[in-house]
Amino acid sequence: MTETEMSGLLNVLLASLGNLVDRGFLSGDDMTADRMRRLSQSIHVFGEECLSNFGTPTAFVGTADMYAAYDRWCVINEVPRSERDDFTTSFVAKYHENVEKRPNRHNGKMKQSFVGVELTTLPDDVIYDEDE
Repeated sequence: MTETEMSGLLNVLLASLGNLVDRGFLSGDDMTADRMRRLSQSIHVFGEECLSNFGTPTAFVGTADMYAAYDRWCVINEVPRSERDDFTTSFVAKYHENVEKRPNRHNGKMKQSFVGVELTTLPDDVIYDEDE
């Protein structure tokens, strides 16, 4: 990368930081390492806090249930959420060694699922889709 390209990248990053401050996502007290990590890596932090049993073949979560839990987690933690398609793509890319997205039978019905993971911490007020 040339110096000109690095300078341009720095300018873009500084403008983005200013945008986050202007939108109220960051203030002097809020700009902690944990807060910055939650803002920039919400899917990863959600996985650390709310998921378990990675790689277990019998563990699974419906994709709609997983996204509903992630969406609510973002609201509770006051972080911007990824759109559902972006979440699915990023989630599969992050956990591809342990998790597979495919149809799975649940209560006698086929349901699009993430197989190889379980939700262990569920936000209380999420309505989960049993019939997806």
